[in-house]
Amino acid sequence: MARHAAQTRVRARLGKLELETSIFAPGSADEAWDVVTDYDQLGNFMPNLESRQTDRTAGGVLVRQVGTSSLSRRVRFQFVLEFERRDASTLRFRQVVGNLRKYEGSWRVTPTSGGVRIAYQAVVTHGFPIAGRILASLVRTDIEKIMPAIVAEMQRRAPRQRAFAT
Repeated sequence: MARHAAQTRVRARLGKLELETSIFAPGSADEAWDVVTDYDQLGNFMPNLESRQTDRTAGGVLVRQVGTSSLSRRVRFQFVLEFERRDASTLRFRQVVGNLRKYEGSWRVTPTSGGVRIAYQAVVTHGFPIAGRILASLVRTDIEKIMPAIVAEMQRRAPRQRAFAT
């Protein structure tokens, strides 16, 4: 696979989806984190997502998100997620409220030669009346749009970020 293409795996099992995706991005870890954690702006560059920070907690941030997907019918995923930065490379999240039975995972940013690898991993337990393989296909399509959108936003912001650093 090309270095800049998202590498994605989605597994469906009895009402559960296991998601893993990663992509290479030119730029620094700080630039990647600035994009991934810009909760109020995610909806401006990530397709089919509305997002806004709602509150701070002792360990992190609460963020309300609504994602929309459609195949033959429209599916809305609505939730409040708690994000908590564990260390310099990992941001964990979990659903606090929402229409999924369970949603938790992590974002990781790892410096590599010439840039960073941005990785997303999640486990979703749902109760939607959609066959697992159909939902997995739908989610895969959406994730494969989100990762390049993050890279594009990093590239869009890069000249401005570098100008502030000098």
